[in-house]
Amino acid sequence: ILLISTIISTFAFSLTSGDIAFTAYNGDGDDDFAFVTFVDIPANTTIWFTDNEWTGNSFNNINEGEIAWTSPSGGVAAGTIVVVNNTSGGSVTVSVGSVVSDNAMNLGASNEQLWALLDEPLADDLTTDGVDESIIASPTFLACFASDFDTNDNVSTGTGLVLGTHIMDLTGSDDDLDGYQYIGSRSAANWSDFLPLLVDYSNWESESSDGT
Repeated sequence: ILLISTIISTFAFSLTSGDIAFTAYNGDGDDDFAFVTFVDIPANTTIWFTDNEWTGNSFNNINEGEIAWTSPSGGVAAGTIVVVNNTSGGSVTVSVGSVVSDNAMNLGASNEQLWALLDEPLADDLTTDGVDESIIASPTFLACFASDFDTNDNVSTGTGLVLGTHIMDLTGSDDDLDGYQYIGSRSAANWSDFLPLLVDYSNWESESSDGT
């Protein structure tokens, strides 16, 4: 009975929006980023990261970079920060887990969105086989870092992510900078209490010369 319960609980677990959040972003140099998990991530869980453009119901193409990060055999404990370096150089490195890169990312300092998904990004390919694979896949969006949230006026449509709840609102002189890093409180009663802190720009520092 214990074994069956363990198997059921393992397969029943699935990451969802708000379970992770970005803690740093570098749109200059080697194009780096970091994220934190607020839940224990089971072993061999894959999270996809991409800077492809979301149109409101699909990715318009998959010509930009994709990274598949996989948790290690022992899983990842809540509160762990994972640093992802050198996404533009073709030899991506991570502080925890392993990674496979499909096309180098070119993270920008302006008009850019970096997505974290539970599913591999797929493009709408109605022109090739008549089936909209992106909608069938129904990707689960976990987090987003957007230097310009409303670039296309539909950045969060269909993602389940909400500006001010899951995504930090960068506007005016605060957006289009080279680097951002969370410097707010690291003390809270519950892991979920950190998400509101991480979408509050007053808890971040930024600079415009070297995102590294």
